[in-house]
Amino acid sequence: MKTYRELETWQQAMNLAETLYRTASRLPKIEQFGLAAQIRRAAVSVPANIAEGQGLGSTPGFVRHLWIAHGTVRELETHVMLAGRFGYLKTQEVEALLGALSSVGKLIRGLITGCSGPPVKMNEGFGSRTSEPITEYNRSWLSGESETL
Repeated sequence: MKTYRELETWQQAMNLAETLYRTASRLPKIEQFGLAAQIRRAAVSVPANIAEGQGLGSTPGFVRHLWIAHGTVRELETHVMLAGRFGYLKTQEVEALLGALSSVGKLIRGLITGCSGPPVKMNEGFGSRTSEPITEYNRSWLSGESETL
């Protein structure tokens, strides 16, 4: 497996994090500890989760962190839409950011599929993360109760 730095998904997530961080710095001062802080935190979380997951050295761990990164992309989409609704960002900027977020989200889904096999329906127990069946080990791993990875 490539190192996380070689993954196009991580590289694009890093580029997007930089863009979003700069965007957040232009929000009004009143949002410094509100929406701007949320955008900055979430923006750095996406590539960080990709790197952390890859560094775990296990496919289930990597996939779990990819899902977290994917969820954070959706969180960022919401923050960007809110910034647009509040009039902090122009419509064109919101659309461009949403397009970039969508692209990174698709790359993350591609990595998940590559690690897990064919796509599965969401919200079907453990199958929403990988194609493995639910077992007692998987339940404890998902809940964080497992001591071994």
